[in-house]
This record gives sequence, C-alpha cells and structure tokens, in this order.
Amino acid sequence: MAITGIAAIAIKLGAPLLAELFKRKGGSSGKVAGKVIERLAGELGVEPTPAAIEREYANNPKAVSTVFENIETDLGAVAEAASKATISYHDLIKGDRDSLSLLNRIWRPVNGLLFGLEVATIVFVVCVKIYVGDVETLGAVKPLYAFLGTILGTHAGVVGVYVWRRTDEKRAGVA
Repeated sequence: MAITGIAAIAIKLGAPLLAELFKRKGGSSGKVAGKVIERLAGELGVEPTPAAIEREYANNPKAVSTVFENIETDLGAVAEAASKATISYHDLIKGDRDSLSLLNRIWRPVNGLLFGLEVATIVFVVCVKIYVGDVETLGAVKPLYAFLGTILGTHAGVVGVYVWRRTDEKRAGVA
C-alpha cells in the first residue's frame, strides 16, 4: 500500500497535521514523514513501513489511534513553540527598531550594507587577481578561504533573517 493509505488513516483518526504531512512526498516534509513513520512503527512494535502500519491499523485500530493522537499532539506543541519563537523574534526586531539607542536602531541595516560591500570587494579583488594572472597571491590566501566563508556566512545569515523579518513586518503593516 502507498503512503496515501497512512494519510487516509490519519484523516479517519482526526490527525490533520499527520494527514497533510503524509500527503506530501518529497523534500523536508518527506523526511519528517519518514521520521513519523519510524516513531509510529516503534511505538506500535511493527516494521517501519507504511504497509506494516496499515496492517496494524486493520488488526488493532485502537492502539494505532492512540499513537496517532500522541504524535499529533506533539506536532501541535512543536508548531506552537515555533510560532512563539517567531513572535518573540519579531518583538526583538521591533524593539531594536524603536530603541532610543542609535546603535540598536542601525546595526542590522548597517550590517546589510557592509555585507554587500564585503562581497563586492572580495569578488572585485579576486577578479582583478585572475585577470592579471596573479596565481601566487590567490594560492597564498587559500588558508583564509575558510575564515572568509565563516565571516560571509555569518553576515549572510543575519542579513537574510533581517530581510525576511522586515518583509513579514511590511506585509503585516507593522513597519
């Protein structure tokens, strides 16, 4: 039986989060669905396959119903915690924006500008070095690539989260 059989069972048992998860096939949803199937199978004492869980449901619907309910409740708690974390971060961003301290108000936008400037400068320097054929210098800075990657990755993370949150603020009409 296909994974949609488990989705049908989840719908019958009133577990909409699990049903939606099982309907999706790939990506991170597929990975999460695989973990949920492993947990279902582990708690039911069956092989971790959709067919085994469906057979167990046919033989013992009460036990499967209880396990589905427990996992659905856990997923709801995770979703609620994620929502609270997002709201908390949103409040932090608004606090920075509304702060009396100039540094608190400008550090995120300035970080975004500096990130763009850093990337542009690094790309320009590397292009110039390649153009003039200065392979020695490019080879000599090889140990710094990991350091530059870490710095740029950190900046990209902060800028990405800032832009994402500002977009949410603008859509919500808060900004």
